[in-house]
Amino acid sequence: MNGKLVKIFIGIFVILIGSLILLAFLSTPKTNWDSKFKKESKTPFGFYILYQELQELTGAKKVIEIKDLDELGKLNPKTDAIFYINTNNSSSYTVIDQINNLNKNEFKIFYADIQNYTSKNIEESTKTKINTSELEVYQNRYTNEAKYFKNLKNVETVGTVIIRDSIYANYIIEKNNKMAEYTHADPILFSNFYLLKPDGYAYAKESFKPFNGKNVYWINPDRTYATNENNSSPLSFILSQPELKAAWFVILAAMFLYMIFKSKREQKIIPIVNPEKNLSLEYANVIASMYYESGKPQDIIKKKIDYFYYTLRKQFNIATENVFDDHFIYVLAQKAQISEAEVKEFITELDDLYQNPKTLLKDVNRTYHIIENYKKKAHII
Repeated sequence: MNGKLVKIFIGIFVILIGSLILLAFLSTPKTNWDSKFKKESKTPFGFYILYQELQELTGAKKVIEIKDLDELGKLNPKTDAIFYINTNNSSSYTVIDQINNLNKNEFKIFYADIQNYTSKNIEESTKTKINTSELEVYQNRYTNEAKYFKNLKNVETVGTVIIRDSIYANYIIEKNNKMAEYTHADPILFSNFYLLKPDGYAYAKESFKPFNGKNVYWINPDRTYATNENNSSPLSFILSQPELKAAWFVILAAMFLYMIFKSKREQKIIPIVNPEKNLSLEYANVIASMYYESGKPQDIIKKKIDYFYYTLRKQFNIATENVFDDHFIYVLAQKAQISEAEVKEFITELDDLYQNPKTLLKDVNRTYHIIENYKKKAHII
């Protein structure tokens, strides 16, 4: 990927993330009005207050959360009661089956399930009544439904709701063999929003009177028996926060764009081809060794002098057939900025070496120094 393009892309990404962080700090937190009845939730329709105040509301000796459904079989119907407020329909069948196994004993069970009851839109205030306690619930922009039971048979009505002058049962007692099931149709009435109201707190306390003096065992399906649909994972928390959700999708988009650019710009690896080695020096060493081992240095001297004269012809554009010619000597003297006498001297010495059939290895070295000395003065490379 082009370096400049990468910098632009990173800059845009940093600006987007910075804007989201700044927005998160500057924006006013929004109230979450979703009906998520979790005992840890402090949102208006959470059950944080209910769970914290459950011992006070029920008059129970203690409140214990069920960690394993097998614990239900160890409960004592004379001292223990079960609370089950279902928010997860996929896990409710397992829980209810376990509870039904206790119906041969005189247990008291409190049920509340928002998914299995009739609801009706309301456009005016409603009144919810239980025994002698009456709670007036005003319609607001957060919820405009009241839940109730219909087609009831062989049940005892404990609480009612009045909607448009009609009375509906919303809290009943139903016998399941020996077990008494106290079932409420509208668990939202026990949420933080209503328990913070004096009449709402009083209504909850009246609703839970049958459990006074019991040990209350709380079944929390959202935390203990949750399926993947309702599991509290880090990702679900991120997606539940608008700012984090936006940042998450920006990151995914950035990764997607990066992969697109990377796939288009990245070329195949070019194999490294090592250049061929220059073997000229090795070749020269081999030839020199051959001449040296043959014991005939005169051949080396002749070849060295012949190549020297070839270089002079090429560099100075002069004839070399007669190296003692005055013009030849004059040109060499001018090119090296030396006297003609010096030129005659080293030319004569080279000629002697060239003509001598009995040269020695030291003469090879002498020939080399004479030639290299002149080339250095004449600036011949």
